[in-house]
Amino acid sequence: MNIEHTNSAMHTMNTNDEEDTLCAFLKLIDKELMPDYKNIKIRENTHERLKSHGNMGESFDDLINRILDDWEEQKEMEGHTE
Repeated sequence: MNIEHTNSAMHTMNTNDEEDTLCAFLKLIDKELMPDYKNIKIRENTHERLKSHGNMGESFDDLINRILDDWEEQKEMEGHTE
C-alpha cells in the first residue's frame, strides 16, 4: 500500500480525533485488502471438512471455487453423455 496515498486519503476524510483517523485508515485498508467479500455462517464440522480438502496456502474462497468448478464440470460431462 502506498503510504502517500494512505495519508492523502486520511486527510480528505475530515477526521476530528484519533479514533476517527483510525477508523478511516481501517476502512481504507479493508477496501484494498478485501474487496467484495461476504461473511457466511457454516457449522464447525463443515469448516473442518472444507479445511481437509484444501491445499497448502489455498484460501477458502479458492477452495470453494475449485470445488464448484469441479462440480460444474462433472455436471456438464454428465449432460453430454446422456
